[in-house]
Amino acid sequence: MITGRQFPERVTASGGIFVQKDREVPDTFMMGVDYQNFNVQLSCSVASGAAPLVAINGTEGRVIIAQNGEDFSHSAIEIIPDREYHKEFKAKTGVEKLMVECRPNLRGSYPHTDNFIDCVRSRQEPNLGAELGYRVMAAIRMGVDSYRRRTTINWDPRREKAS
Repeated sequence: MITGRQFPERVTASGGIFVQKDREVPDTFMMGVDYQNFNVQLSCSVASGAAPLVAINGTEGRVIIAQNGEDFSHSAIEIIPDREYHKEFKAKTGVEKLMVECRPNLRGSYPHTDNFIDCVRSRQEPNLGAELGYRVMAAIRMGVDSYRRRTTINWDPRREKAS
């Protein structure tokens, strides 16, 4: 897992209803989640009508997981080095950017839901278990609270509670 099995230290979120005025949920939303040794940034806008790009920006480059984050209809994952790592990347790989072929998901459009339903039937542990879900939902809830209160929300690890 990208985040490991830890809670965020703090979450700050902002955004607003700028285009689609007939809604309660923001049409533009940004959230920064600070963990002990790294940071996760989420940026989303549903106002443009374009499908979102799904990417991970790292310290030496970017991994583009899907050009269309609505249906993940892609045949390759793209790895692009940052400018200062370009020569080193090309020396190691022989290419300017790396395309890693991937097969379409044979389980359909909802693999996590399918896995969960299979586990309900079989009593097996799901790929993404309850403990991880708890930690991820803590970060999401902290983001919602930060947006609504217009302040940074901190995590108290001793009490396992946001404040």
